[in-house]
Amino acid sequence: MEKWCALRFFSRRGSETWTARFPGSVQRLRIEPNVLDHVRRFRQSKLSAAEAGGQLFGTVTSELVQVSGVSGPHRGDERSRYSFRSDPRAAQRKINRFAARGLAYLGEWHTHAEEIPRPSGSDLGAIREIVDRSQLNTSTVVLLIIGLAEPDADVGVWYVGPLGDFLSLT
Repeated sequence: MEKWCALRFFSRRGSETWTARFPGSVQRLRIEPNVLDHVRRFRQSKLSAAEAGGQLFGTVTSELVQVSGVSGPHRGDERSRYSFRSDPRAAQRKINRFAARGLAYLGEWHTHAEEIPRPSGSDLGAIREIVDRSQLNTSTVVLLIIGLAEPDADVGVWYVGPLGDFLSLT
């Protein structure tokens, strides 16, 4: 059973950079404006819009997990109004390309057709599968979901904690 822990999510006024502190740690998560701008382009604001998603990339230090790169959606993704599954071959190609530029794979993003996004059971299962089956270069795996609310309230962020549990930063 997953354990959830909440933390208030912070944004700086006048900036699109999002920052949150990981509970019990000096390490922060920062999502850069280019990443949020890219993801928000695929918001499901129309009734006919399908979920979209992709991968998150960046760097990790003892003080900061910086999400500065993003990919997706990919042509071969499975997409519907209420589900999304990334094309694994296209995702791996992007992971390899970003790694060649010095950016590590940090997790996944996708959209939800709800105001305030929350991960579904299949979202959590997909992240669990990534953690269990992948050779990751970092201990941080992030799930970013964009909903329909106004910016600042439209972002949901979860991560896999040190004990393998899913924790919320929103």
